[in-house]
Amino acid sequence: MTQWTPPSQRPVMTLSIPRAWLPLLALAAALAILFPATLLQRNRALQAELDRATEDLTATALRERDLEDGMVRQHRQLQEAQAQLETMTHQIDAIELQLDGVDFLAGQLRESMGLPPGSGTWDPAANAGQGGPGASAPATDRLAQAHLRLLTGMIEFQALQQKAAQDRAAASGSAAEAAAAPSYSRPANWPARGEVTSSFGWRVFRGTPNYHTGVDIGLPFGTPVQVTGDGMVVGAGWQPSYGWSVLVDHGQGYSSLYAHLSQTLAKVGDRVGLGDAVGLSGSSGNSTGPHLHYEIWKDGLVIDPRPLMDGSID
Repeated sequence: MTQWTPPSQRPVMTLSIPRAWLPLLALAAALAILFPATLLQRNRALQAELDRATEDLTATALRERDLEDGMVRQHRQLQEAQAQLETMTHQIDAIELQLDGVDFLAGQLRESMGLPPGSGTWDPAANAGQGGPGASAPATDRLAQAHLRLLTGMIEFQALQQKAAQDRAAASGSAAEAAAAPSYSRPANWPARGEVTSSFGWRVFRGTPNYHTGVDIGLPFGTPVQVTGDGMVVGAGWQPSYGWSVLVDHGQGYSSLYAHLSQTLAKVGDRVGLGDAVGLSGSSGNSTGPHLHYEIWKDGLVIDPRPLMDGSID
């Protein structure tokens, strides 16, 4: 047993500690020193892990925001691409409608002149079961090919017209033959009077940006639609986007298109004069309600019809 005498003037106190307890006391003292240090070290480790986790969460949030921004950009680009595709599809529809009329007229001229049938600029049967300029081809390629076929067809048709006129003149030389030639004039009027509900150019259609290739005129169902200049009907029938529609060639590179009709009143080959009714307004094809979609083409490209409609182009 160990005796401990505190330095004091007071009476001596004796504290007896069993010798066997000394290791336990030493262990307790060591634990009293080491335990706080261990806790401090553990706390620092946990804080470091927390800091790393916070950094990871911040980095993850930044990556998610970047992904969201990327998805928004991709969605916007997809919308723009869809709008461009729809615009090109409209243009292809109009070109193929005109090609159909040109082929028909060229065939009529060949037959009247005793010439063999041509191959045609647009033959649906020729593309059956093949890749060609179909839905699998890029729309830009299909549009370029449609323009090329239209140009080729118009050149052939104009050459046939010139030869037919020369043949008629050589056969008779009469003024009556010259008077029978079709009259052409630039489209320069309103096809029907009404409120313009959608102008030419970019717009939002059914929630999607869309390039509008003409003007929409709100009209009651069945309103007569008048041709805006002298010319010849080169297309009349159904198109997936335009519905019932009529296409008129006015010469000098001008054509006018009247779409979403409820009924066509002209057929391919008809000669029409300013103010003649070529159809009745409706809502056929890709349409949200009764109206007239009116387009003007110049040298194979759509142009804004309003300046010609309003007489602001000389």
